[in-house]
Amino acid sequence: MVERRLDRMTRLCWLGAMTAAACASACTGTTGTINLQLTTAPGSTVLDPVTRLRVRLTDPPSDEEVTRSADGGFDLSLSLPAGGEVGVLIVEGYDQAGTLIATGESPPFSVSPTNARIVIYIAAPLSIAAAPVPLGPVRSGVAGVTLPYGVLFAGGRDALGAPSDAIAIYNAYDHSLSGGLPMPVKRAEFAMGGNSGGVYLIGGVGTDGAPVATVLRFDTTAQPSGAYTSYGEQPAFARSGELAIPIGTERYLLTGTPPGELVGGELAARTEIATLPPVGAVGTGGDGILTAVFVGEAGLVRFRTDRFDMLAGVGRVRAAVTELPTSGRFVVAGGGTPTVPVRDVLVIDPATGIVETRTDLLGTARFSPSIAATDRYLVIAGGTDSADLPVPTAEVFDAGSLVKLAELPIAARAGAHAFTLPNGQILIAGGAPATDLIELFTPPPPE
Repeated sequence: MVERRLDRMTRLCWLGAMTAAACASACTGTTGTINLQLTTAPGSTVLDPVTRLRVRLTDPPSDEEVTRSADGGFDLSLSLPAGGEVGVLIVEGYDQAGTLIATGESPPFSVSPTNARIVIYIAAPLSIAAAPVPLGPVRSGVAGVTLPYGVLFAGGRDALGAPSDAIAIYNAYDHSLSGGLPMPVKRAEFAMGGNSGGVYLIGGVGTDGAPVATVLRFDTTAQPSGAYTSYGEQPAFARSGELAIPIGTERYLLTGTPPGELVGGELAARTEIATLPPVGAVGTGGDGILTAVFVGEAGLVRFRTDRFDMLAGVGRVRAAVTELPTSGRFVVAGGGTPTVPVRDVLVIDPATGIVETRTDLLGTARFSPSIAATDRYLVIAGGTDSADLPVPTAEVFDAGSLVKLAELPIAARAGAHAFTLPNGQILIAGGAPATDLIELFTPPPPE
């Protein structure tokens, strides 16, 4: 059986701690502890009005509630089998009137006799607020790539505009930021592609202002802070401001002129198409076939079954594109002509290539927004308006119907990135002006 206990800790404002002593019935003296903590945005008071806390585990299903005790904290214990199921913990906080005012959930984890620590970020449902930790040092134009457990950030420009060698990983399981071994080549505006084992760093601009030709691979598993493998200088692909899209195991498409294909650290040109615009996304679509969609002024490019083709539809500059995980469709938002952003959104079926226009879907026309989607929500954030001023809002849509649900305030910045985390949140970071702010979109709890 598994026993879990939730107590109040006062060290970090409202920080809950849950410990689990786990012993499966078939084990003889084998135990494990899961330490669960609750954290919030710095200075947040979201938990102060909470009088009742509900904690749900999705698998094995469990649902317990507790009211605030006389000392102002919460005390909760759960008992359940520890059979190795992969579950998610969902925390809901209700005020005295019974209104849900705070929520958060963990990424999936194994409910088994093991030792682990999980931190759940708590915020108002359908809100965007600061993450518990900043992305230090202060930088603009930082590059990022998703990992199964979070996001790896690297490079960019420091507060004085010089390329940086900083690298760090944001971990969605405990909302911490762990610094990595500094990059051997300082660079900004480079492409990254990777997975749980390693990340490739391609191109960019160096300290002398010239494009960087060095290709590196950062091993995220090497202790204590990662390790680098250099694949040498590849001057034919010295370029900046491009994108690396995964198209297979250790295989990536590199945008630019000519497009490149990276396999095992070696780059070669793809000659079927003259150029690939540096805005794109990849997914497996509704039919399980890996497909990538790129968007630029010349139009929409699809990569599918290892070949390129052009899709019908008007191209646009400074747009953003992402896949909707549930339907497998792609969404192109933002951008427009070189001087006028549009509010229309394009929805693309990756299998048929049919492009549908959703007229005036955006409340605010914006160039180069950050965009990301979960199974339930699509977030289109920031960017710049027609005067190239940062837009301080994010628009939230239902990922299935594309019905707009909210427009939320965010930090005003241009060129930020949005990443989907394994706990259903969306992380926004980077951009300009130089900042160390990380913001998190927190959805309502699933039913």
